[in-house]
Amino acid sequence: MKTKKLLLMMLFLFVIMGMESCEDKEPKYEIYENHEISACGVEDPLQNIEWLANYCQYYISKKDVLEVYIFLYKTIDKDEYVFATSIPSQIEHYSSISYRNCLGDIIFEWETVNPPNPSFEDFMKDKERVVELFHIVKQ
Repeated sequence: MKTKKLLLMMLFLFVIMGMESCEDKEPKYEIYENHEISACGVEDPLQNIEWLANYCQYYISKKDVLEVYIFLYKTIDKDEYVFATSIPSQIEHYSSISYRNCLGDIIFEWETVNPPNPSFEDFMKDKERVVELFHIVKQ
């Protein structure tokens, strides 16, 4: 009888331990959203620019990326904004960055594996980084 109780207790513990290990396999993410900024003629671009809101929601729901970042840049001496949207990669220390205008059109792309080239430097010469708008990073 004691052996039976001991076996049942051990079985119960193994089941509980197995359930905990399943929960640990679900990836955990840090999500940051900045809703305290105005750009492109709207308050809170993350909520009020449709393509940008969809971009963020897509990666929040995807759950299989290492990291995604969105930075806001402003063209110096102009009321023009550019969103730098990282395209996730499963390769560490590599990403591709798309620079998009307020409509979401890609106006420049750059891969971080390559050193900055003259076209990248020319594109960035009149841009200043304003703020990080969004990131999702696997923990």
